[in-house]
Amino acid sequence: TTDSRTLFTIECDSGKDIRKYSCYKTENEILLPAARQFHVVSCLKQGKDLCMIQLKETQPLLPLIELVPQTSLPQLIHYVPNPRIKTKGKNIKN
Repeated sequence: TTDSRTLFTIECDSGKDIRKYSCYKTENEILLPAARQFHVVSCLKQGKDLCMIQLKETQPLLPLIELVPQTSLPQLIHYVPNPRIKTKGKNIKN
């Protein structure tokens, strides 16, 4: 038997690209802030073992977390690599 698979397609404005900080450079990784809310746009069964779900970010009536404005991000973020962190036996470098 094969396991069921689910593929999510997420449309959002608050996600941030983290590829340059990731150990998996070929992956298109996006980090989503906590407490984001989504609604289901569609659900599509593709055969007996694959379900595709499309989500869209919504603005909550009562936000749990206030996002930092984009204009202030460059001043707040300063990446300092830690030479002691290793991945697959190699040091991570810029």
